[in-house]
Amino acid sequence: MILDEFSGHEINEFMNDLFLLLKMCVEVDEMYSEGNNLFYHNKSIFERYCTLFTMKYTSIALKVFSKGSGKSLKIFFPEKDVTKIFKEAASKIDGAIGISNCCDPEVPINDREKFIRALATIRDKIYINYNPDSIILEYKKSENKVELVYDPSAILKNKENSPEFKLCGYYALKGGSDRSINLQEAARGFVFHTHPDMHSGRFSGY
Repeated sequence: MILDEFSGHEINEFMNDLFLLLKMCVEVDEMYSEGNNLFYHNKSIFERYCTLFTMKYTSIALKVFSKGSGKSLKIFFPEKDVTKIFKEAASKIDGAIGISNCCDPEVPINDREKFIRALATIRDKIYINYNPDSIILEYKKSENKVELVYDPSAILKNKENSPEFKLCGYYALKGGSDRSINLQEAARGFVFHTHPDMHSGRFSGY
């Protein structure tokens, strides 16, 4: 429903680009935590991929950062209000059943009176339940953007059925994309070592 306005070709291209990004992210995390020397080889390719990704899809911002024993990736949408993202996009994803501010009990969407009151109390963070999946959005003042709090492995497991994928697809494609940028080619040379199963399918040549 949320991606109906875009062509199947656009959606498939973004899906392959995003899933490859997340597979690389998981791999870089693992190599960093294990002290694998291939991390330094992959790091430069991964960071270049992130730069090209945001050039191709300008409505999504990426930020690579180090934390503890891992190297991770943050995803941001160019909004300042989490409820705006819910109203404009996340509420249009099939299967939404409840929301909360991540601290209070969840309020079911089908209880309209309670739902409207709950939505009015939400400020910088929202939890949206799609059962069994969910989306967590948090406004980050330091970035002046809304962050998608996510687990790359969970998105890769659920693939195109993931609500996070659908939300990312909506923001990426609504802003248009520079299809002259070939992200699949940009990932050439990246070594999948700790997760060899990630060679499967479209990405078998890397």
